Amino acid sequence: MAYFNTRFYCEADDALYSDGAVENEIYERVCQKDTSLETDTNWTVFYHFSRLRHNILNWYPFKDGCSVLEIGGGCGALTGLLVQKAGRVTTCELTMRRAKILYERHKDASNLEVVVGNFLKATFDQKFDYVVVNGVLEYARGIMGSEKTDPYVAFLQQAKSYLNPGGIILLSIENRIGLKYLAGAAEDHVGKFFAGINGYCQGEHVQTFSQSELASLCEKAGLCIYKWYYPYPDYKFPTEIFTDDSVNSTMPTGSDVPFDMARAKLYDKQSVYHTLMDEHIAGHFSNSFLLELGEGQIHNCSQTPTYIKISNNRDRSYSICTLIYGNDGYVEKKALFPQGNAHLSKMHSAAAPMGLFHTVSSDYQNGTLICPIVKEESMHNCLKALVIEGNLDAFWGKIRLLCSSLYGDSTPKQCEGAPEFINVFGPLTVRKPLHWLPNINIDLNVDNIFCGDSYWTVIDNEWVFPFEIPAEYALWRMMIQLQEDVLFSSIVSESDIYNLLEISSEEVDIFRQWEVHFAQEYVGILDLSPHYMPEYSIDLAEVLEHRKQSQTLVSHLFLFSETGEVETLESYGVYNDGRWKVCFESDRISSATTIRWDPLEGNACRISEIFIENLAAHPVNADPTEPDFTFATFDPQFLLQGDWTHVSKIEINFQCNILEWTTGFFRMETDRDREHQLYLNEKALYEQIQEELEAERQASGQLRSELEAERRVSAQWKESYESLRDELMNHKG
Repeated sequence: MAYFNTRFYCEADDALYSDGAVENEIYERVCQKDTSLETDTNWTVFYHFSRLRHNILNWYPFKDGCSVLEIGGGCGALTGLLVQKAGRVTTCELTMRRAKILYERHKDASNLEVVVGNFLKATFDQKFDYVVVNGVLEYARGIMGSEKTDPYVAFLQQAKSYLNPGGIILLSIENRIGLKYLAGAAEDHVGKFFAGINGYCQGEHVQTFSQSELASLCEKAGLCIYKWYYPYPDYKFPTEIFTDDSVNSTMPTGSDVPFDMARAKLYDKQSVYHTLMDEHIAGHFSNSFLLELGEGQIHNCSQTPTYIKISNNRDRSYSICTLIYGNDGYVEKKALFPQGNAHLSKMHSAAAPMGLFHTVSSDYQNGTLICPIVKEESMHNCLKALVIEGNLDAFWGKIRLLCSSLYGDSTPKQCEGAPEFINVFGPLTVRKPLHWLPNINIDLNVDNIFCGDSYWTVIDNEWVFPFEIPAEYALWRMMIQLQEDVLFSSIVSESDIYNLLEISSEEVDIFRQWEVHFAQEYVGILDLSPHYMPEYSIDLAEVLEHRKQSQTLVSHLFLFSETGEVETLESYGVYNDGRWKVCFESDRISSATTIRWDPLEGNACRISEIFIENLAAHPVNADPTEPDFTFATFDPQFLLQGDWTHVSKIEINFQCNILEWTTGFFRMETDRDREHQLYLNEKALYEQIQEELEAERQASGQLRSELEAERRVSAQWKESYESLRDELMNHKG
């Protein structure tokens, strides 16, 4: 059972950092063992619970039985990984609410101590082999206090004080000038565009750093940088991690999709990334950094990888990481979970040579698959060189050679697909005869093919199946990858793929459905699309043109004469220091009986601070309910007032704010709705009055009927009375 330590807790610290009321909801769900937390579409929940957060360190070679101090454990996103990797873990979390969430998630870990409070005030019985600082340094100004002249250096020095001799700090943080921020992503912590790029000039209390700035902080803190790592797309959800040995030579294969906030897209990041690699500066513009720090000047980095790829978004049976040790010339593949060892063992069973293709040799021992690094040029680089040369015939020739080698001497045939095939790819079949072959590697990524003189080596044997699969399907996957690469997208069209593989859209539709079944049902790839935020392409030329138009204003002055004639004067506005000036000159101004000024045409606007010498402007169609003179119309109008009988020139100074172009439409729609509602109200009132009148008419009619009946009865009584009277008189007589 984990130990929950509250000796250093200060209630006032709870106000320093919080995600708000959602943390109460998270705590309740954790206590209820809610398994849906990892896939919750709420960004805060997803951020704290996605297992993709482990990717920043799940590959890292922690020493056996090591001790780890985690500064800023948060809700425990990394804590579970650390207790699996280390012999002893102490995690220090500032706030009580988060510490309770962390503890509840990992309370069964007997090697875990959860310390609640500021790590500056905590004391520990022992020092640590590793200190993990994951996304915390940027908050050092608030943690260390304003009295520190350099809180970031002081923070690092404090973290260093907890290290055992030879210990390591693992520090991850965003890059202030990361490529995603230059391309239109808002700064992660303050949510403002270019906040970091502009050096946090608005007084933000959170701060990240460029590579040279981080290096300077570490040097001032007495720390040596053993190694720079460049997580892609960032340290939060990395799928690949580069080093100085790979960042300028290996193009990222993962996607940089926003999860937290919508982004603007100012340019194609992939094209720019290629340029940064060619200039050998890609690392400087990495979105995030992971640093390996220590006190000593000498550190053995020979056994650290030069490139890491983490496939942790799959079912645990297929979740693996690939580590390339470029300095020593070998590759390791490891299972991220025990269930994945069977998958690695299957990968060790190399496919037999197939035409030009040979699978790289491997050795499987102690749960690790080891392969040598292939020295030949990758097919990707070969194709890239041909494109740069402009030799497209050779480009397509190389691809056709690959196709013919894969087909071998087989002939197309129709096939329903074996039960094993249906299990992996689903029940759909193609009617067209294709090259159905066993032991096809469906992952013929051009980065995985290395072109030797006598044969081509395939380095990844992950998805080779013994049953028959159409070779066209594997080749289609490869061609789609080329089509999505910015280097080849203008060369490889959809019709090119159809012609090369002699297939149609019917087969491609089935291939796509196979792909979905393979990815979702067989491999169990997590569907992250519900978490994606939109990315909006911004055409700066279009924005500039719109801005220019908004800074171009044409005013008109209408001179009405006694006879009804109208003369129109036009003036282009001059913009200066937030104000416009228009000038009209005409000998007929003095003889006009009425003068109307239209400040602009075609835009809803707000006009204010009007100055006309010796004259005044009275709005004709401004909205009386809005401030200043707000025109929810595309034809704002003023009538000039005053004496212009001796005037031949009118100069008008004013401020003008262009409103959203839809304002006029919305206002007209609103007015139309209001007028319609007034009509409906009046109609309802009229109908109510009519009903009341009708009711009164009916009541009057009923009363008249009753009176008439009474008159008839009265007349009958009178007639009877007179008859009796006459009869009595006759009797007396």
